[in-house]
Amino acid sequence: MNIRRRGTKQGSAKPPSGEPAKPARPVVRGLALGLLVAAGLAAVAVGFRWFFAVYDGMGAYRTAPVCGTAAPTPHEDCVRGGTGRVEAGRVLSDEGNRTYLLTVSRAGAPTRELKVGEAFYEDVEVGSEVELTVWRGRVAEVAHHGHRARTLRTPVLTVIALSLLVGLGSALLVQRLVEQPVSVPASIALNGGWVALFVVMGGGVLLEAQWSFALTLGLAVPGWLAGAASTALIFPDWLERRSS
Repeated sequence: MNIRRRGTKQGSAKPPSGEPAKPARPVVRGLALGLLVAAGLAAVAVGFRWFFAVYDGMGAYRTAPVCGTAAPTPHEDCVRGGTGRVEAGRVLSDEGNRTYLLTVSRAGAPTRELKVGEAFYEDVEVGSEVELTVWRGRVAEVAHHGHRARTLRTPVLTVIALSLLVGLGSALLVQRLVEQPVSVPASIALNGGWVALFVVMGGGVLLEAQWSFALTLGLAVPGWLAGAASTALIFPDWLERRSS
């Protein structure tokens, strides 16, 4: 006797209603996690590479060869000596900290304001002749009667840009490795902004100091790790307390 049940096909029985759906496949979730972690690490690596490119650029004039007799060009990879004339000077005061600036003119180039030390500033006057070291069209050092000052300025906008990149990469790592009590965009903005602030302040100091590569690397990496770790340790509990 052949009895067929209505609406049922052999080999395709559906689970009873109310049975919980199967969770997402662990392989897919693991792949997504791995991709985000890889993206975060890549962003941090690119940011660090960018930082050390700026570091090298600011100190490369010290080992660059002396230019020949050819006419100078804006981006030549050699140093030229020259002289300049002090046109003016001023002192900026900010909460007890003083910055000493000299306005120096030189032939064939715009007048520039150069930052020097206090002893240097006190030893010159308007009309004094100073010695200049020119690198890629910019004054890299100024000297006078034994005083010497490095005058290449830190590219602030570049430091901010690379700091945001490192912050974004760090935020992706923290977002995937530590549970956050806020939405993903809010977590990335908060964690990334905090790490970027660490990098801006620490990176600016390291670029200005121009210490050895080993020392700079030895301070930069732990500094970044401290900033990233602080977001994972501090912000989740702090945000959870505020929301409760």
